[in-house]
Amino acid sequence: MFRKQPTARVETHALHLADLPHFMRLVGQGILLDSAMMTSLDGDVPQESPLAPLLPTRNLHTLVTRGKQQTVLGQFRLIRSEWAAPRAQLNYLAPRALAHTDESACLHLLDALTAAAGRREAHSLNAEVDERSPLFETMRRAGFAVYARQELWRRAGYSNRAGNAAHSGAGIPWQKASTGDRTEMRQLLRSLVPPMLLQTLEQPAANAGWLYREEGQVLAILALRRGRRAASLLPYFHPRLAGRIADLLRGALALLPTRQPCFLTLRRYQDWWGETLPALGFLRQVQQGLLVRHIATSIRAKHFADELLEALEKGITPALEMRTVPPPFQQPTRRSA
Repeated sequence: MFRKQPTARVETHALHLADLPHFMRLVGQGILLDSAMMTSLDGDVPQESPLAPLLPTRNLHTLVTRGKQQTVLGQFRLIRSEWAAPRAQLNYLAPRALAHTDESACLHLLDALTAAAGRREAHSLNAEVDERSPLFETMRRAGFAVYARQELWRRAGYSNRAGNAAHSGAGIPWQKASTGDRTEMRQLLRSLVPPMLLQTLEQPAANAGWLYREEGQVLAILALRRGRRAASLLPYFHPRLAGRIADLLRGALALLPTRQPCFLTLRRYQDWWGETLPALGFLRQVQQGLLVRHIATSIRAKHFADELLEALEKGITPALEMRTVPPPFQQPTRRSA
């Protein structure tokens, strides 16, 4: 007869002051799961102020899980967009090798992050993960689905304008996007981006990037994010521009600082670009899977509860499905003989 072994306790809580030593030690060893953050920082994990994750105005939510082998942490931020429902984006998990050393702690942490995002009315928890990373399979086991794939390309900066002469694009009429362009931008996005992705992924802000028009119609959006160390581009080009992508990108690159590296995220639904990027000096860095875990959140609005009670009193049965955040991962226990 085998004696039942006591199960190791895995405990998860929000980051607080007592965790700051662990935070400072682990955050530099983390793996970034947000391509926009990765590209704007040129691949480095952000070196935040120790108190930054504790400030509610930063909209950052950091959780700490103490497993049987190690302490791990993860952070997400809430995104409220004009294009889609609120969602949460994983910023990073730490340490980088957490999927190797203690997968149970990693699964507990991912479940806790999902539950925390659901309590803040997020409809999904998103991450962008290197497909070759062990974390990719761990997140699949945690309930994340692959919604799309994308490639990150990098072009090195140049020391002066002369070094950038090959990328000059004078005469390309890029226009700075503004809030008045929302309707035209939305029309182009709906024609290019699969509906499932349009509802779950972050789309360009109406005032952060450039537009290209022909005959009064927007045919290209180049979303721009400027970081401390690099610039990040996310293109949305109509297939009618297939023969002019190189010229259009040269014009956009001429508008960027020459000393900064430039990243470009190319999603699979625009893989008809062919060999355009290598010809412009871009090198492929990594292929990522866009992972999404949907969250079925409870309805807590008081006004809705009042309307529901009034409807029930009148004998009206509304068709509602009350759902909750998925239960946390349970560590299997060994049965006694």
